[in-house]
Amino acid sequence: MKLKKVSFAKPLFKMKHLVKTVRNIFDKKQKVPFQPLTPDMLGYKHLAQTAYKPLDESADSLKGSGYNLDPGLSGDDTQVIVNPTTKEVVLSYRGTQLNSKKNRWKDLASDLAIATGMEKFNPRFRNADKQFKQVQAKYGTFGYKFTTTGHSLGGQVSKYVNDQNKGKVHKNIAFSRGSSLFDAFRPKQQNTYDVSHKNDWISLGARLQGGNQYVDTRHQKSGLKAHNLQTLYA
Repeated sequence: MKLKKVSFAKPLFKMKHLVKTVRNIFDKKQKVPFQPLTPDMLGYKHLAQTAYKPLDESADSLKGSGYNLDPGLSGDDTQVIVNPTTKEVVLSYRGTQLNSKKNRWKDLASDLAIATGMEKFNPRFRNADKQFKQVQAKYGTFGYKFTTTGHSLGGQVSKYVNDQNKGKVHKNIAFSRGSSLFDAFRPKQQNTYDVSHKNDWISLGARLQGGNQYVDTRHQKSGLKAHNLQTLYA
């Protein structure tokens, strides 16, 4: 019987990345090079921010940007933003809103799903996947490309939709992605770009996952300040 050769190269590389990332967090002498965001990434940051606004305010904030809100497909959790010139559809997912009586408890339930690695059983994630298929059905036949983005909880939703629809999402840009340590051992597609602050513990699992990373190292923030979208790369 011929024995199958087992390679430990990939797990070893993963472990080296985990050790390096954790060391960068705890060792203040470690100098992590600052990588500035490109103009288009800053544009997606703005689109991720619009998901927190009511639909009418989002529509107003998009004026002059080349993007338009599709109110028929947009809702409280997701905003579908269309650029007819570049033929791009951006699905922007809202993050946790603890100050909202309407969204607080369902957002916390989704956060718990992330913490326990049970996203696929949570209604927020499953509905986002169904909604993407509806958006694709409307715009896909016209040659549009699709981008998913979001902040915090919304960032993890954007990655989930990307992972559930492999090959159908052009780019996934997740800002301060809400994640758990389970993410460090999950696969990550090459079209996912994580943007976070070095001291953001809520996004630690996303940074431990490796792949494409933009890490803000310029300011010594901690806690929720490091997680704030407005101050990230500001």
